[in-house]
Amino acid sequence: MVFHSLPQARIVKSLLEAHNIPSFLSSEAEVLIGSFFAGAEVKLYVMQSDYRAAKQILTEDY
Repeated sequence: MVFHSLPQARIVKSLLEAHNIPSFLSSEAEVLIGSFFAGAEVKLYVMQSDYRAAKQILTEDY
């Protein structure tokens, strides 16, 4: 997933980790430097084997 906000990406990462789905973000240094430029992106990665479960969690209605 791609986000344009580091706090938003961290919230989604925490949600996945609460469901025992490990994930990691693109380098925070890269994000902070990129935030000075338009269109900075934060990428959230999960293992391919966890993709289906992550997608289900992130598309559930709360």
